[in-house]
Amino acid sequence: MTCLFIAQVLLYTVFPLLFSQLKGAVRQVCFYAYLSCVLLMGGVFGSVFSIPLSPDIQVSGGNITYAAFMLSALMFVFIERNLLILRNIVGLVIIVDTFNWLLAWSLKSVLLAPEVINPHHTADTLFAYSGMIIIFGGSLIIIELVLAFYLFEQFKRVTRSFGLHTLAYPVVYSIIILLDGVLVPWLLLGANLESLSVAMGNLPGKFILAAAFVVPLILFIWLNHKTVRQYVASPTFDWPLLLRSTAQIQREISSREQRLQEASDLFDNAFEGLLVLDRQLRFQNVNTAFSDMLGVTKNDLLGRYISEFIPFEPTLLTAANTKLNEPVYLQEVTYAEDKTGLLSISAGVSQQANFVGALTDVTGFKQAQTSLAFLAQHDPLTGLRNRRGMLEQIDSLLAQQRQVALLILDLDHFKDINDSYGHAVGDELLCLVANALRQSLPEDVICCRLGGDEFAIMCHGYPTDAIADLGERVLASMRQPWTLENGLRLYLGASVGAAISKDHAAEGQVLFQQADAALYQAKAHRRGSFMLFDPSMLVQARHKIELDNRLQEAIKSNQLEVHYQPQCRINTGEVQGVEALVRWRDPELGIISPDKFIPLAEESGLIDEIGQWVLHQACEQIQSLRLQYPHLTVSVNLAAYQLLHADLLNQIDAALTASGLPSQHLELELTETALMSQHDKIVPLLELLRAKGIKIAIDDFGTGYSSLAYLRTLPIDILKIDKTFVDDCETQQTQQVLLRTITSLGIGLEYELIAEGVEEKAQLDILQQLGCHSYQGYLFARPMPFVELSTFLASAH
Repeated sequence: MTCLFIAQVLLYTVFPLLFSQLKGAVRQVCFYAYLSCVLLMGGVFGSVFSIPLSPDIQVSGGNITYAAFMLSALMFVFIERNLLILRNIVGLVIIVDTFNWLLAWSLKSVLLAPEVINPHHTADTLFAYSGMIIIFGGSLIIIELVLAFYLFEQFKRVTRSFGLHTLAYPVVYSIIILLDGVLVPWLLLGANLESLSVAMGNLPGKFILAAAFVVPLILFIWLNHKTVRQYVASPTFDWPLLLRSTAQIQREISSREQRLQEASDLFDNAFEGLLVLDRQLRFQNVNTAFSDMLGVTKNDLLGRYISEFIPFEPTLLTAANTKLNEPVYLQEVTYAEDKTGLLSISAGVSQQANFVGALTDVTGFKQAQTSLAFLAQHDPLTGLRNRRGMLEQIDSLLAQQRQVALLILDLDHFKDINDSYGHAVGDELLCLVANALRQSLPEDVICCRLGGDEFAIMCHGYPTDAIADLGERVLASMRQPWTLENGLRLYLGASVGAAISKDHAAEGQVLFQQADAALYQAKAHRRGSFMLFDPSMLVQARHKIELDNRLQEAIKSNQLEVHYQPQCRINTGEVQGVEALVRWRDPELGIISPDKFIPLAEESGLIDEIGQWVLHQACEQIQSLRLQYPHLTVSVNLAAYQLLHADLLNQIDAALTASGLPSQHLELELTETALMSQHDKIVPLLELLRAKGIKIAIDDFGTGYSSLAYLRTLPIDILKIDKTFVDDCETQQTQQVLLRTITSLGIGLEYELIAEGVEEKAQLDILQQLGCHSYQGYLFARPMPFVELSTFLASAH
């Protein structure tokens, strides 16, 4: 019998625990249906069976259903945090009990007929008074349920401690169950010794019942601790709402909304600095945040001109050129000597042409912009320029008709040091190499870290023999012993390749290719040597031409494939979507990395054809999975060339129409550089795409150098944090600071944040702490062919 009792408790509690994890209207429907079923079953099971737990202790089916109803009702109101839910539950009890009463009344005469068999020998008086018992039971449920929440709400007034509330809820619930066990016999049998005997005899069963159902209540609080915390922190219930009609409630809500709009508290307590100006641009009113930002009291501001405190051109605002509720001024301004703010002014809602405005402190954003701009052109480990910064410097010098020399340095056997001593030692060694290059080279020479163990050195105005001497000097500096902080002494070798610009119209990238070709020849000739580029080194150029031919053939012969990398919600662990990534499987060369053929495709113009094919494939394949995974989205990368293609909208419409994929399940990824390259042309296009329901994402966010002022105007939904900010964030404080800056910026601008390249659990923990929404990377899943994606999704779900 004990097992039967436990099974009953589990059956009654598993459903509300499951429903508590649902969302929105589905959760409400499930809870209402479940509560109705429990109420109906209570009337049946209460008179059909009891479970004997021992010779002296038994628990009736009615008691079990009563405890289950009270538990589910508590869960429901905790989750919804709405007195109207409690009001609806009370109404549900009344409706179901009315039905039970009508049923009992209509069947009473039938059940008392002589020919009806009464196998349980139920007393006739029970049938005669069943209607009254039903009304009594329903009324008692309502009283006890309201009493429980009244106690909870009063406890809110005493303390907001989540721990104390967590303790109080099971205690109050247990008391209610025990109280029901005492009240029912006393109220039904009267206050006498017989009823007292029945009540006391039933208490052990009630104790066991309360203890059994307290366990799932505690489990519910643990599973939904955030929701219960919100209930604890929410305002106390407005109890008169229980007695008001729906029309009265609607009128009250409308009245409150109007009062909230007009309330001065909203103005005074806003985080942004808010201001009201008259026609002469004098302060009529300001909030506390605004006066605090300027460091001037409110009384000292009222009646004075805004230009006395903030540099401002008043001719930009005249009554003749303003329209109600339309912003007429938006500009970065300097205030309080060294603070930077974004000042927005609009025409006021009154007919007197007053102005209302807001001053937002963007000092932190500007600092973040400076950090991002530095990181966009510098290596975070060594502080040297990165490839992008070096390329910009070279292109600038070439544009000035300067002769530029570029040397690329590659450390020998650095991977062996990383593998033998760990990446921390490798990083320290890279920093020592960077410092040695700074100290050993002339001041007009610029050093750069290209990535990994590759460095670049750039100078201009040096003759050819001086470049050779510079290369030999670099090699000599690399042969010195390197002593690390732990006393470890290491020896490094290096190889250097150099190229000198012969054509001032050449691009920095060409110079990089030439120097890289020279480096390849130096390493092939003998490690630790120096080699200067000459026209005979055309291996790389020939390889590029060959690769271009192979790529064109690959497109014709369907050698390209679309792989998918799943994206995971950080808080729930659910797969929210996948990123479509193109792969090239050459029959002779095998898998060719996108890093090799995508830049080539962009240069040759093949990227448009590849992009269209990937878009169609991704839409078609993901749509085939949506019957099983209806919320799955697919993200497709767009190149700058595709953005400027006049037929892009028709291409996307054709892909969506052919596949049947809803536009809301398609995301388009663009780099910051692509967005900023043709800002005026691209923004209208993106607005048209968003109007179709397509989401726009900035890929590799943080590696570009776009202005925050522009970022606010871009019609985007998602920021994808570049892998370079995630790498080593668990060990390097600088990386954590930059990552925190980027996430704060994205959250502040209300964008969805997706971190790329997450490979370590510690990195994921940091992203979760910073409030990042989603991530992708090897920690969760590598890119995979479509045939493997369905299996992965099945296992992930």
